[in-house]
Amino acid sequence: LRGGLVIRPQNDTTCELTIHSNGALTHGIWRKLWQAIFLDLKFARCEVHTRRTNKAVKRGAPKMGFRFEGVSKNFYGVGHDALHFSMTPDICRWIKQNGQPLQDVQAA
Repeated sequence: LRGGLVIRPQNDTTCELTIHSNGALTHGIWRKLWQAIFLDLKFARCEVHTRRTNKAVKRGAPKMGFRFEGVSKNFYGVGHDALHFSMTPDICRWIKQNGQPLQDVQAA
């Protein structure tokens, strides 16, 4: 097993994404993942939370298209803060083709 992911619903419109990968997630897999989250499962928002000390996610989340939302003090226990990132369909480049939302391209 080279990687895995979990999509966990927070409520009817928001999910939390947990990822572990050793370089196994290709662009094609990312595209299918976001199609599933936003087009098939119809979530309006996806969140990622990570420890403030996780340099890989701090660098990688914005590169993948997540937007930084803030810090939660003591999220992982006293003195262990969390960084919060989110993505919504309107900013998700993984479900766009030629700058247009994928569902519009598929309908044409």
